[in-house]
Amino acid sequence: MSGTRSPSPKAPVINAGALVLVSHGIGGGPGSAEAHAARLTEAGRRGAVRVACLHGEPRLEAVLDSLAGQPVDLVPLLIGDGHTMTELRRRVGGRPLVALRAPLGEHAGIDALIIEKAAEACAGQGWAPESVTLLLIGHGSARHPGNGQAMRRHVKACGAAGRFAGVLGGLLVEPPDPVDLAVDVRLARIGQLALVRDAATLLADVSAFMTLQPGDVLMLGTDCLADGSRPLAQAGDRVEVSAPGFAPLVHTVVAESSAAGPPHGARAPSGGSAGAPAPSVGARSS
Repeated sequence: MSGTRSPSPKAPVINAGALVLVSHGIGGGPGSAEAHAARLTEAGRRGAVRVACLHGEPRLEAVLDSLAGQPVDLVPLLIGDGHTMTELRRRVGGRPLVALRAPLGEHAGIDALIIEKAAEACAGQGWAPESVTLLLIGHGSARHPGNGQAMRRHVKACGAAGRFAGVLGGLLVEPPDPVDLAVDVRLARIGQLALVRDAATLLADVSAFMTLQPGDVLMLGTDCLADGSRPLAQAGDRVEVSAPGFAPLVHTVVAESSAAGPPHGARAPSGGSAGAPAPSVGARSS
């Protein structure tokens, strides 16, 4: 018996025809299409795998010309059927051996992939998926509703899976705006949390030891989040205070280092001591 092992044979080629992944061509190149093509080539399930761009290099027509005489499956790396698909149909017309397939976003299994990747992202942050609202963002098109419709189908399918607290969808160039959705979700989550003291109680408690003047602001927040943790500000957080009739007051929390250490009676953050700078946070107006 030989002490060496023969390399495992590759899976047999299922389709000898060429596979072309076509992207829009952001930045003048195929972008992530190259990585996908490399993985598919490594799998060895197609006779040839190429990438092409509608607006960049390698150009679609040049790639198809190089594969003349053999059947080609052309797979658009797009979410839905919109303006770009219309352009693709026009540019591949008259090539009988080229089969233009559905956009990648309409293929079966994409919803499961979205859920899998979102769950991995939650795990990386230490979040429980069932406590997270998943926000899907698409480009959209005011002239071609196909892009938005595809995204909405993904929202519905991912929501039906029940893995997340909720699933929402926003579009960049048509309603709903993803920024507005994110703010609405955050406000809804805060509204679900109980305050330790309501506004009237807080006003009475503060008035017992100080006199409030016109223009003073009392900030109401939550003492503990649903998981028992406290909503502490961190460096990089953007804090905005707004009220009807007033310009918003915006601060960005920045990291600072105090050579004197923490204030008297305060506990130094991890790593700080009386003889070493203790990290802290401050606010910078913007």
